Amino acid sequence: MLRLSGIILLCLAVAGIGFAMCERMRYRKLYLDKIERFAGLCSEEMRCSSDSIFEIFGKYAVKELSFLKEFNKDNIKDTDKIRAILMSHGIDERDMFTISDFIVRLGSGDIKSEEEHCAFFENKFAKMRSDAEKELSDRGKLFKSLFMFAGSALFIILT
Repeated sequence: MLRLSGIILLCLAVAGIGFAMCERMRYRKLYLDKIERFAGLCSEEMRCSSDSIFEIFGKYAVKELSFLKEFNKDNIKDTDKIRAILMSHGIDERDMFTISDFIVRLGSGDIKSEEEHCAFFENKFAKMRSDAEKELSDRGKLFKSLFMFAGSALFIILT
């Protein structure tokens, strides 16, 4: 009985890897969707309110964008620190460079250049989000099925 419990736990762990990978892809799609919306609204916030960029970050720093509240005057221009913050929040390495480029250049020009900057990155994030959606729909189901099959096969082999 103890052996069977161990085998079942091992097989569930193998199957869980596929679900974890799928969840990681879903999280990537979510934060790219949120940062795309943030990029679209950011220039409007700068134009319509007298808030600093850090106050704007604080307004939008919810769930998937919680990393925004960690940016301050000391680290906003340091790409290495920004990437470290992004990594600590589970941002995919493929997206770190683009997000850090967006953050570093944000708030450093007049409103016209900020609008162009935000529009450029909004389009870039939209493309990245659509790629993440495609990856989730194509590879997400595949990973879940593959690891469920591997877990089932392992169960059959070990019992």
